[in-house]
Amino acid sequence: MGESNKKIILVGVIGAGEGASFLLEILKNNPEVRIAGLAYRSENRWAVMEAWSQGIALYSDFRKLIENDDIEMLVDVTGNPAVEDYLREGEKTKSQLLSPLGAMLLWRLLDEQRKMEQEMAKNLAEQEVLYSAGVMLASAANTKQTLDLIMESALSITGMTAGTLALYDEEKGIMQIKASVGLSKVGMPEHYEWELRPGGLTGHILSNSHPTVIADLKNERAFDTSRLEKIGVRSLIATPLKVSGKIVGILYVDDFSPREFSEREQNILSLLALQAAAAIDKAILLEKAEFMAVTDGLTKLYNHRYFVRTLEKEIRRAERYNYSISLCMIDVDYFKNYNDT
Repeated sequence: MGESNKKIILVGVIGAGEGASFLLEILKNNPEVRIAGLAYRSENRWAVMEAWSQGIALYSDFRKLIENDDIEMLVDVTGNPAVEDYLREGEKTKSQLLSPLGAMLLWRLLDEQRKMEQEMAKNLAEQEVLYSAGVMLASAANTKQTLDLIMESALSITGMTAGTLALYDEEKGIMQIKASVGLSKVGMPEHYEWELRPGGLTGHILSNSHPTVIADLKNERAFDTSRLEKIGVRSLIATPLKVSGKIVGILYVDDFSPREFSEREQNILSLLALQAAAAIDKAILLEKAEFMAVTDGLTKLYNHRYFVRTLEKEIRRAERYNYSISLCMIDVDYFKNYNDT
């Protein structure tokens, strides 16, 4: 049955004390139950103001409320024996009467069910993000596209707007930012790089197999986070990217206010990191293989294959846009001597 065909139970609440406040709060976003009216004795109550803000009909006399034939269920939260006796005498209302305790138990069950459904929906959405990320990463055309897809997936999972992806250069022993979202406008330099220092935050992140979480950088004492604080970052979760023990890089997701990261967010980012590390490693290897195929192993200059491919491409471009093309040939004397050295 579709959402639009679900029957909505209309409820009337008698009383404006704590019991009414509780019902108004937990039923506020419930798609199956709606409070259609609230009877009060004193209008200077939070429940009365909340009911008014939600567009719920207000009654200063509860007897007017129970005359509403559209209401299917009445809940008396006054705790007044006289009101309870009045409701149970004769057939003053066709609505089902529910005691305050019974109502709270029922609404708690409904609220728990709603939370479980929301949790399941969130889990499903996260799994869909991981699946989509895996599919897109498998078909990414190059390293840049791979990095951008990883960054997009990480932000989607956490609901955050800033993050960076840094790759590790093993030969130079440095980390370099290769993808960044939401930080350039606050002063993060493009392609920023830094060396690994013993006892530093980067080394700590890479030494762990699980994400490193800092809920508030201003309270961080173990590591120097001044560079991040200068650009406004207040919290972060950083996940190491490794393939078969080899360091690939680090995925950072940042926030500009203090924030706690749930265990589920940490676990889902760890799963994304496994996909990300393998995809990055594959993309880099493919680009290296492509580079080796079109360059000379000794001089690192482009070879004949690259020359022919590029010349054909430029000729097609000139024909398409109807402009001239020039080709310069340079004869270097005794180049073989240099090449063989």
